[in-house]
Amino acid sequence: MPDINNPYGTAPSGAAGGVLTGTYPNPGLSATAALQQQATTGTSGYALVNGTGNIITWTAPNDGNAHRAEVFFSSDVTSAATGGQIAVGFTVPDGTTVVKQILAAGQGQAGYPAATQINVMIKAGSTISVQQYTALTAGAQTVWAELWAS
Repeated sequence: MPDINNPYGTAPSGAAGGVLTGTYPNPGLSATAALQQQATTGTSGYALVNGTGNIITWTAPNDGNAHRAEVFFSSDVTSAATGGQIAVGFTVPDGTTVVKQILAAGQGQAGYPAATQINVMIKAGSTISVQQYTALTAGAQTVWAELWAS
């Protein structure tokens, strides 16, 4: 039974190198649902094209609540790229639309993580999208992305 007087649970404890016990955070008083994978490029990834468009998307339930979303991202440029900017687009709970760059266009041959961490609150009923924001007019680039949300 959860301890309603201690919503944070008990700190893990135990001998060094041994099994830890405890309930952190208190599992009975979770204020939000755990993030779950909502969209992915899979292990094949998404090869950028000479165009633009959505790579992965997810639409939050239209339940009147703010929802949480997190994007995981990696890219491999195997031949120097011209174009190929990647961004995430979403709507914050007050209705403002935001587009945030994940990776700038024109990357040299290398592997790249996201240029910024994407952990956001989005409006109920709105869609969050990882997008190829500019066309890849030269080079070769593959991206891998996952969208986790609740």
